[in-house]
Amino acid sequence: MQIASHNTNIGDGANIDGFQRTFLEDARNSGIEVFFHDVEILDFLPHIGKKDFNSQEFIDFANQMDLIVIGGGGFFSAFPRFKNTGCHVDFTINTLDKIKAPIVYYALGFGVYYQQKYHNTDRLKVLLEYSQKNKNRILISLRNDGSYARMRDHLGNDSMREVSVIPDGGFYVRTENSYHPEITKDKINFGIQLAGDKASFRFKEKPSLYKKVINKVGGQKFEIISHENQYRILSDMAFVINELRKDYNLNVVIIPHIISDLKISQEFLSLLPLDFNRYDCSVSSVLRGRPGSRHQFDLYKNLQIVAGMRFHANVCSYALGTPVLGLVSHDQLDGLYNDLSDDSYVFLSSDNFKQEINSKLNELLQENPDERARKVEKNLERLRKTTSDFHQRIFKLL
Repeated sequence: MQIASHNTNIGDGANIDGFQRTFLEDARNSGIEVFFHDVEILDFLPHIGKKDFNSQEFIDFANQMDLIVIGGGGFFSAFPRFKNTGCHVDFTINTLDKIKAPIVYYALGFGVYYQQKYHNTDRLKVLLEYSQKNKNRILISLRNDGSYARMRDHLGNDSMREVSVIPDGGFYVRTENSYHPEITKDKINFGIQLAGDKASFRFKEKPSLYKKVINKVGGQKFEIISHENQYRILSDMAFVINELRKDYNLNVVIIPHIISDLKISQEFLSLLPLDFNRYDCSVSSVLRGRPGSRHQFDLYKNLQIVAGMRFHANVCSYALGTPVLGLVSHDQLDGLYNDLSDDSYVFLSSDNFKQEINSKLNELLQENPDERARKVEKNLERLRKTTSDFHQRIFKLL
């Protein structure tokens, strides 16, 4: 059983798809046959649905399984509603006692933003202590995005003794060869991925602070409601990309991953000159889940460069060999790049953001593709070995 967000954004879809593919490969090599039963986390409390992970009905069903995997996103997050064990699959300790199948928390993210309080750390500590006492049937692992250090800062070293760090499943993303009308031949196709959720945290605003802007483009007026920092950062990005257009034949493709990315994408596009906006920009679809991920990440694969805020825009671009610049609005991105020994990222909060993004984009556009491919291949080999070694630990639980 894999409990995950199977039907939402394409990043989760790539993560789940990559995990299941590599797990199947490693299981077959160990003489184990695997069949997955997908359980949608959003069908349960305290999410959208009314099903209960702590009901006897779920426990009875779980005990028909040989293995339960919880994974496919940042399921250790700051929200107060996960009051039992601080996880999106919010088992009580009593439920964990009753489930006899091995349970693996697989490559989860520990997510807390700037100015955000992390609730229920005491309950999360209880879960980690419980897993230490029951390590013959429970494994907890975090993804390679700095989550380990963030969790350790909140819980202390003693709680982390049995916690592993493994690669996110998105590093093993699969794509389907698809037609992409967003791509323009004979141009440098530049993908931009902007995250529109949690703006007050991502852009380090006071939640009540916003700025109303009337932006005149080609005689037309666009009214934009924006946080002040967000508007400044998007304006700097638009300026730099328009300047790059003077030296490179750019075609810009905006790639929203979820519905809330559309608004910030529209705001960014309104800051570009009208001729650029009209003739050399397009916005791709908002797709969902594993089928959507295979199509959209094939689009990423066909781009010449990407700048992205979302975690999987960076992970999957990197894995597919597309040069990518991380736009850091959360510690997970610089944590990811530190794990990869790569400095291709900029902090949105930097006082020198405009100069830094200009410099980093020029570096990527001028980088030797063969040299980059060698570095990426070496990293992917290292990550795949770490994944395989962890899978062997799971097989020993069976």
